[in-house]
Amino acid sequence: MTGEFHTQVRIAATPEQVFPYLVEPDQLVRWMGTDAIVDPRTGGRYDLVVNGLGISGHVEVYDPPKRLVVTWGYIDSPDLPPGASTVEIVLTPDGAETIVELTHRGLDNRQRRDHRVGWLHWLERLRIAGTGGDPGPDTPPPPP
Repeated sequence: MTGEFHTQVRIAATPEQVFPYLVEPDQLVRWMGTDAIVDPRTGGRYDLVVNGLGISGHVEVYDPPKRLVVTWGYIDSPDLPPGASTVEIVLTPDGAETIVELTHRGLDNRQRRDHRVGWLHWLERLRIAGTGGDPGPDTPPPPP
């Protein structure tokens, strides 16, 4: 049975300032992962190395600076292979700040629990990086 994980974080920056941290590889790896290949257009690649694991997907919706939807899965994983789940990120302006809503769909109960730990960790890092701050060295949670 699959379900979803949903959370949000408030960032003291505009959506125009935050969105590049989702799609520009050098900005993306400031808060999550060590390597990224992103082709920011509908149908483009969205590949990351996070916590030593290869994540492979593609961009389903590219609507800067409002919304990004990508497929998500782990290379060589029988449980959550590339394309098995979807991550949607919606940026909503709220004055000089942005509400970042993340929904990860297509996860079973264990995956939802594991990804909750990871997403809460990395969204806190995005909250810092998205304002131009330095989230410091990453000590990621255990892999899913």
